[in-house]
Amino acid sequence: MLSSYFLISSNFQERTAMLKDNPLHIFSERLSSLLEENNIKKADFANEIGISPTTLSGYLSGKHCPDFETLMTICKKLGTHPDYLLGMSTNKLQDPSTFSSQENELLKYYKQLSENQQYFALGEVKMLFKKGK
Repeated sequence: MLSSYFLISSNFQERTAMLKDNPLHIFSERLSSLLEENNIKKADFANEIGISPTTLSGYLSGKHCPDFETLMTICKKLGTHPDYLLGMSTNKLQDPSTFSSQENELLKYYKQLSENQQYFALGEVKMLFKKGK
């Protein structure tokens, strides 16, 4: 009797993981999207945040959710907020109040540039990023 209960629970969990409004599904979709948008390879990202590629694969497939510490590391690396990844917000960007002093200074100067200068600065930053990989 008890084993059939766990079988039902297991089947229920597998079925609900496929639902679009399931938090695990939302998390996996948004994480996958951010990695793709930023052209980040899955294996590289897993290594950067200190998890195995298999663990990251579990997150991306919606089978597992990270612990709090890993979630915060993911958010910091991707410049997003946990509320976004968990489906509680549609704002992808990290809360500015959590920016470091260097990030705030960079943003302050960036906002003072003309549109053409901002475009050029962004290109330079992207080039630096690609060189660092």
